Amino acid sequence: MARRIDTIEEAERVFPSFKNAWFLYELFVVLEEYTLPCVKYEFFLSLVGLTFTLFHLYILTRKRMMTSSIFSIMIGIGICDAISMMIAIYHKHVIEQFYGDEW
Repeated sequence: MARRIDTIEEAERVFPSFKNAWFLYELFVVLEEYTLPCVKYEFFLSLVGLTFTLFHLYILTRKRMMTSSIFSIMIGIGICDAISMMIAIYHKHVIEQFYGDEW
C-alpha cells in the first residue's frame, strides 16, 4: 500500500517536535490499515442512504405533508444528509485516484 510516511526517518522529518517517531510511524500504519477499507464501506452505505434520503425527501415535499413546520425542518435535515452522502461518494473517487490501483 502506498503511504506518505514509509520509514521512521520520514516520520521524524514530518513531525520533528514529536519525541517518539517509532510510535508515530506505527500509529500511522495501523490507522491507514483500518481507515482505507472504511472508505469502501462508506461509499456503499452512502449510496444506500442517499437512495432512502431522496425517497424520504420526495414524500416530505408533497403538498399533503406541508401542513406542519416540523416537516420543513425534516426537509432541511434530509437535504443536509443528502449533501453529506454525495460528498462521501465524491471523496471515494478522490481517494482512489490518490492510491491508484492498489485497492
